[in-house]
Amino acid sequence: MHPYVHDPEHIKGVRTVATVEFIKGVVVVLAGLGCELARLGKTLRSGWPLGLANRVAGVAMAGGLAALVCFGLAMNGEANFVGLTGIIQQHRTLLKTDRVAFDWIGHYVPIGNFYAYDDPVFFLYTGRKACSIPVAPMPFYREDREAILRPFRSMASFARDQGLRYLFLTSGDFHRDLPQGERTEVRRILAQEPSLELLYRSELASIYRVGEAVRAGTVGTAAGSPAK
Repeated sequence: MHPYVHDPEHIKGVRTVATVEFIKGVVVVLAGLGCELARLGKTLRSGWPLGLANRVAGVAMAGGLAALVCFGLAMNGEANFVGLTGIIQQHRTLLKTDRVAFDWIGHYVPIGNFYAYDDPVFFLYTGRKACSIPVAPMPFYREDREAILRPFRSMASFARDQGLRYLFLTSGDFHRDLPQGERTEVRRILAQEPSLELLYRSELASIYRVGEAVRAGTVGTAAGSPAK
């Protein structure tokens, strides 16, 4: 078994590094904001003794800045405190289901490379090499639905060309690239592809083997039993 499989200390270390980098980014942003506010305060103080007109201008600038901050908080309040919380919970639910599938892969799937949408996460949890298919943005902007879906109709060929033996698919795939309607259609296309053999299926995740047509009785269970 690959040393990364079921290695909670390794995953914890990766999460710690990611958290530290995020905190560093926040600190840099806050430092930049603090510098700009300090400059504004210095400008207001230097202009205050120079006359009423400068005072009025300074008060107007400070009031405008405060109004802009309040407007931004009001406009983004729901997204930050409601929408973001919901997104985080969705990702946690999906990851919980994915980890069951990752365990199943470690027990029942022979060595081989995978397709996985979030291939870095897949590698960290399974130790298996994986890659994802690039999604071109231009068809989306042209509203060309067929061009959006075309790469997924040849997913099996893409997997063979890349030396991939398996596909790991989840309900969260392509959430950064495609609208919900196209994501649903992609799942339907792949489920009906005759050269993909279904090995495992749970509520939110599926695993396919590339090559043979689908045969009856090849579905594993979410509890981690091998495919028959």
